[in-house]
Amino acid sequence: MLVLIGSAPMWIVLSIATGMTMEFNKLGKSVGESLTDYAREQWHEFPRI
Repeated sequence: MLVLIGSAPMWIVLSIATGMTMEFNKLGKSVGESLTDYAREQWHEFPRI
């Protein structure tokens, strides 16, 4: 029981870190995609010199 309690925080930290990493990857991907789309839209609106 003591061993379980002792290792629990480590598991919690690991699972939170893993979950956050996955969320950040999703967030980063969606932000990157929306920025790319935005850049494409802006590019089409710029007058070509």
